[in-house]
Amino acid sequence: MKCTKTKWNQLTTSGAYRVINLSLYNHIRDLHATLMIEELIDMYYYQHGNKKLIDDYIYYTDKSMGDKILVSANKVGDLRNILLNHNYVSYIRKGNPCKGHYKINFDQIERDIKTNLSLSKTKNEDQNKSEAVQ
Repeated sequence: MKCTKTKWNQLTTSGAYRVINLSLYNHIRDLHATLMIEELIDMYYYQHGNKKLIDDYIYYTDKSMGDKILVSANKVGDLRNILLNHNYVSYIRKGNPCKGHYKINFDQIERDIKTNLSLSKTKNEDQNKSEAVQ
């Protein structure tokens, strides 16, 4: 299917695309998990700005998250485990009825991004040195 200029304008102006942090993606190595953590961060800042955060926890259902990042609600559980393994979020179920709440570990995310950036910079410097020797 050819993407016409009109279709492209609709896609790019309707919020139908996402820009991801490449350093974060390189560390996680899963596109949907990267989208999920970025969606949680967006929701954190939205709720923080509206003073709706309770103990820095964000409420997000698996179905709502799945709809947002275009995966099934079941897949969201797998993605959550990836984020938990990277120590990017903590997750608890609380309330009556029980609801899932996320707390973002910004320090860990920042460390991993900085580590990935420094490794990338070192790799580029080594590559430039080897090209200069040749």
